Amino acid sequence: MEMILGNEVLVLLAVIFTGCSLGLVRIRGIGMGNTACLFTGLVAGAMGASVPQIIEQIGILFFVYSIGLSMGPRFFHLFKGRTGLNMIILSVSTVVVGVLISAVGSLIFELPEGAFIGAFAGSLTSTPTLASALDALIGGSSISPEKMSIAYTVTYPLGFLLIVLFVQYIPRIYNKKFQSEMELEKNRHIQNDFQTKSFLLANKNFIGKNLKGMAVHRFCHVNVTRIKRGNEMIYASPDTVFEDGDIAIVVGLPEELSKFESFFGGRCEVGLEPLSGMNVKDIVLANTRLTRSALRDLRIPSAYGVTVTRIRRSGTNITPHGNTMLEMGDEIRIFGSAENIKRFAEIAGSERKKLDETNIVILSLGMFAGLALGHVPFEMGGMTFRLGTAGGSLLVALLLGHFGKIGRWSVRLPIATRIFLREFGLVFFLSSVGVSSGSKLIGAMMGADLILLILLGAVVAVVTMVVSYFIAVKVLSMPIADSLGAVCGAMTSTPALGVLINQIDDDSPTFAYASVYPIATILLTVSGQLLVWFSLILASSS
Repeated sequence: MEMILGNEVLVLLAVIFTGCSLGLVRIRGIGMGNTACLFTGLVAGAMGASVPQIIEQIGILFFVYSIGLSMGPRFFHLFKGRTGLNMIILSVSTVVVGVLISAVGSLIFELPEGAFIGAFAGSLTSTPTLASALDALIGGSSISPEKMSIAYTVTYPLGFLLIVLFVQYIPRIYNKKFQSEMELEKNRHIQNDFQTKSFLLANKNFIGKNLKGMAVHRFCHVNVTRIKRGNEMIYASPDTVFEDGDIAIVVGLPEELSKFESFFGGRCEVGLEPLSGMNVKDIVLANTRLTRSALRDLRIPSAYGVTVTRIRRSGTNITPHGNTMLEMGDEIRIFGSAENIKRFAEIAGSERKKLDETNIVILSLGMFAGLALGHVPFEMGGMTFRLGTAGGSLLVALLLGHFGKIGRWSVRLPIATRIFLREFGLVFFLSSVGVSSGSKLIGAMMGADLILLILLGAVVAVVTMVVSYFIAVKVLSMPIADSLGAVCGAMTSTPALGVLINQIDDDSPTFAYASVYPIATILLTVSGQLLVWFSLILASSS
């Protein structure tokens, strides 16, 4: 034992191994995951162990940078439209309520300075908040990083348990309304998926024109895949000329299909038997040559004899049109002859290995830029501040994730790499924080502060969840299932979402969760730094 405690690297590996092993233990399907490294780190720290100081910074960098890259492609798009506004309202409300309850409760209970930040992070089960707060601390400040970490450690399990119980019992309490909404949601889901419909040509202006000349995509986002002419079913290419009596087989969302109907002709029922010699295949795009131009310029139908009818990117369906740019990793559905599909699939997948390759040059450049930005000083309230490792790397990663490229180089990371960076950074950070706080744990646990912290954590978690749920249901008029998914996202609790999906046997809350989660994660990460800065400014002015 002394050999392990005396070697910082062995201590780190032992803490990670035992913590991750403990996280695999599940009670009624619920486990702590890699967060358990925080608790094994506390035990190691209480035994007098230590780990290299740089481990915490590496953990913050990897963890936050991977989050930023993952959220970047969706984050800025969420600010568009009514749905995005609703998600912003919900996320901001959740964070503000959590901060206010934590701060007021800390003052009432007279807890140590900075404890309310740890309690806030723990109650909302937000590790990024703790990471950014600790990163923002200035040496010699009155805020104790140990007190902050211990407050987080005490309140995290409570916040974790309460959110899981909350999403389990709300559907039971409002069972009748919940069941009614779920039935409506199933019907609505049908309207939000791609459909294939048939339309009889009634607009005489289109007779003698080809698909290219009709400029369908100016009016609606659909794809004409086949044409039934008499008893014959033919493949629809851009050069296919329409004749009187033609029936177009069209793929698109219901709303877009209605637009197509308004100028093309009425719907009709025809047998959608497979086109002789023609097939449909879903492939994952892996050839960078197909990502450098718009579909119009790629001329896939004429060059390869196939048509791209659907694109699925990051879980979102996209109707392809001339200006659409393909991206590496897109799931695309192609339609054409078996021979042409096979040929195109070989070309599109000829660089399949690139999907699994990580560009270390671009990855390290992005991290370097984030770390450098985090150390640029600026003045606020007469004090000098920095974004720190968390703030700088988050901002750079969000921007890179949004734009997707540095010049001609893609910054996209394989899913496996992103997950590895996130989990690797998380266990490094939690293990380091746990070990460094462990030596102070015993003294803190002996005082009355423990009971007050538990009480504060319970109040913060419950009030924040109830207010967030109330806003979602009453103000934003969201269904119960979606509201609970949004609450899970606002509390950044993925395990709670899993429990909710298993509870209701439906994955409909996933969309609300995925919409709120990026905004909440960014707000919570930034709030950790802002709270520290605000506390330091108040302390300097008093």
